[in-house]
Amino acid sequence: MKRVLKYAAAVATVAMLWSCVNNEEKIQQRITEFCGQTEMGIYNGNSKIYAFEPETQQVAFAASEKTCRLQADDLSLFVQYALTGNVTENGTVKVTITSLGVDNVAVKNIDMTVKKIDGNKLYLWQSDKQYGHLIYWEF
Repeated sequence: MKRVLKYAAAVATVAMLWSCVNNEEKIQQRITEFCGQTEMGIYNGNSKIYAFEPETQQVAFAASEKTCRLQADDLSLFVQYALTGNVTENGTVKVTITSLGVDNVAVKNIDMTVKKIDGNKLYLWQSDKQYGHLIYWEF
């Protein structure tokens, strides 16, 4: 009986470890998909939660405040990012997100990982929801 329980526990442990590895692979796939995006917005994998529309929206950036704001021309919606800390690739920054009219984006102070810097594009990863935020940034 003890031997059966040991084998059952071993099988359960292997299954749990495999699940964790598989989950990490899925998260890494989502990050890779996000880092392949070229348009500003908020992404859930390849799906856009919020898409910046240059025809009807604008970008505001304040280097002294470390703030980027994506907003509609009529101000009916916006997402604002205020960063604290050094912005370096693979580094972590504290981000205060404020929004109006954008679903699934609430005011919050969270740590985000800088996954990629590409010219004036900053790729931020929100691990709690597995969202990618692609914003404008000046270095």
